[in-house]
Amino acid sequence: MKKALKLTAATLLALTAGLALGILSGCSTSLPPITGTYINDDGDTVTVNTSTNGLNITYVEACQTCGAPIPLTASTPLVPAECDNCSDIRARHQQRSTLLPSRLQPLSGRKNLAQQERLRSESLYPVSAAAAGLTAVDPRAYNGWPGNCPGCDIDAWIMQCLITSFDYPCSAIYNKQVTLSGVIASADQALNRLAPNGLLFLTISGHGSHTRDLNGDEPSGQDQQLCLWDGKLLDDQVWILLNRIRTRRPDVRILMISDTCHSGSNYRSSRPMAFAPGISKRASSGSAEPNLLHFAGCSDSSYSYGSSQGGVFTTALIDAFDPYLTYAQWFNTAAALMPASQKPVMEFTGTYFGDHLIFK
Repeated sequence: MKKALKLTAATLLALTAGLALGILSGCSTSLPPITGTYINDDGDTVTVNTSTNGLNITYVEACQTCGAPIPLTASTPLVPAECDNCSDIRARHQQRSTLLPSRLQPLSGRKNLAQQERLRSESLYPVSAAAAGLTAVDPRAYNGWPGNCPGCDIDAWIMQCLITSFDYPCSAIYNKQVTLSGVIASADQALNRLAPNGLLFLTISGHGSHTRDLNGDEPSGQDQQLCLWDGKLLDDQVWILLNRIRTRRPDVRILMISDTCHSGSNYRSSRPMAFAPGISKRASSGSAEPNLLHFAGCSDSSYSYGSSQGGVFTTALIDAFDPYLTYAQWFNTAAALMPASQKPVMEFTGTYFGDHLIFK
């Protein structure tokens, strides 16, 4: 099981302020401002490094009883920590839980959280986002399979940091929250904050799978699926949800990022048409379609890889990020950073906006 990452307010402020500085000053294919060593409110030490292999976070916490250092990698108890000599190790491990968004709400600039929430509740934004990450699934919904997938919480968290560094709202949900109703509620919340002609930024990291196509709309004979906490979501169902957004807000552009296995067309599988190098368009059904740009970590028949420090694709997108790139350039730059064993896919429906600058 992926262990939890806890960063306190002071640490998050240092991280996201550094990230914002790097982004707004136009840093290139890496994000050095987010790296470094920080001291949090409790006097604990956090060291952060990034690379195409992952977001490397080392947390060193002092025992609350004797003061001895407790080194942890991307993990810390959500209660005051004690060393092995001061507490039974089994009890300490039981105190570690899955990632909690309330403990990972990134700060932006010098605004405090209460001020951010007030501004967000009263304002509309040109970009609004929702991120989801699952390090496990409910075994009861998967015939006993726990679906351990370490690092997907880091993917959701770092995407949230990226968005909020521009002072745009982004909610993140994890594990038990990533149900069908949770995904819909999160997307609706993001949509309600979105200004006219805005960008809805949706990202998910976790397991993906495929199954036999039952309605005959798949040339491959396979439907792609997203593995949510409480069950699998077919690509046909994702397409219904995307068109629900289009019906409510036809002005909206949607950027959807899927860092899952078999994700190439998990938004709605059908035969793609060649459009440009690295880009394909879903074969039109003849009816209106959402204005969607989809970044997938791999093709329908392939796998997305990662570790407890994050997914290869998400990490490459963070390393490649530059606000002066277009969406297509962002994707292609990230793809060039990835190993030959994993080839991401970009497709679109509706009106193509991959030639727009990011967040523009």
